[in-house]
Amino acid sequence: MKLEQARAKGGKELADAEAAVVKLEVELAKLHEAQPAFKDYVAEVAEWTAERDPWALMSAEEMTQLGVYWKRNTAFPNLTGYRGIGELDWLKEKMLKALPAAGSAEYAGLPAQVRSLIDAHRAPRPMWWHSATAFAKGLGEAMRVGVPRASKSEREKLEVDRGLLAALRPSGPLAGLRRMVDGKGKGAAEIEARIAANEAKLAERRTAEIAFKTFVDETTAWVESRDPWALMATADIERLKAKLARAEKEFRDFVRYIVPTRIEDLETRTLRAMITGPDRAYAALPEKVRNLVNRDYLLPANVWHQMFGWGVEIQGDSCAMREQENIMLLQLTYDDLMHWSFGDNGVYQFWIAPEDLIRQNWSAVKMTIECH
Repeated sequence: MKLEQARAKGGKELADAEAAVVKLEVELAKLHEAQPAFKDYVAEVAEWTAERDPWALMSAEEMTQLGVYWKRNTAFPNLTGYRGIGELDWLKEKMLKALPAAGSAEYAGLPAQVRSLIDAHRAPRPMWWHSATAFAKGLGEAMRVGVPRASKSEREKLEVDRGLLAALRPSGPLAGLRRMVDGKGKGAAEIEARIAANEAKLAERRTAEIAFKTFVDETTAWVESRDPWALMATADIERLKAKLARAEKEFRDFVRYIVPTRIEDLETRTLRAMITGPDRAYAALPEKVRNLVNRDYLLPANVWHQMFGWGVEIQGDSCAMREQENIMLLQLTYDDLMHWSFGDNGVYQFWIAPEDLIRQNWSAVKMTIECH
């Protein structure tokens, strides 16, 4: 349909539409081409798992084989949707969530070794004071930015309506007499009603602002002088969770998009800070976590930073740049350990035309950014 519309217009729009159709046809052909191999892969995995006891522990050889199958899974990203999810930890997490709850009949029927594994996994995770201090720091930022932002719309509307109302009111020596004679017009009455409604909203929000400031001050005092790399006690973790819940429920207008209100998000921030921060922070991590980081997470997942060569393709910009005979100078991709959050697994690429590269005309470099 879009192609037909473009044909009616012709020119560049038609050329772009035809190029888009060709690209989609190529992608569709690749999907069809990959289907036989994917079908064989699915059949092979199905045969391997047939009649297995889902709660029996796997041997080392079976774990190795599962790892092989898991990596092959990403060979068909457009059919499976899996693009660099990572190692088997993601799959293990899904498996552990599916295991029976402690105390159930199914749980009691599991081998003792499996029950021990479940108990170890479901034990409370350690949490460091960095999570609480990061939360408090976010609250301070919300006080600075989120509080005025929450009232911005009402304040702007009030300013406009007060200006409109002033323009409608007569002025001069006889203004009072004219207002008595003319009365209020319909327009003025409507504006005054809007002003009253927005003033009421601001008054209500000021009450919330006072409560939020008290909450921020209390939280800041609670975390003051805490060692960010010291472990929190269970009671402190529960207190932090309660504060997160209150921030989300009572002060959402102030903290939204500024303060993480999920414990998992704070954990992620803290782990990233410990992995990339001072040696003392890194040393505070459990040994198995440090080993996991060194084994699997020192490089970006799936895509990589590189100079020159054939960069990753996401939305088509890099393909278009190559078709124009540009050369990729540098690719920087989403990287947790560099604190680079480029959209949804996005990538920056820097391009230059061959003649500009020869002349070292770096002012001619172009940048593209793409993400999923």
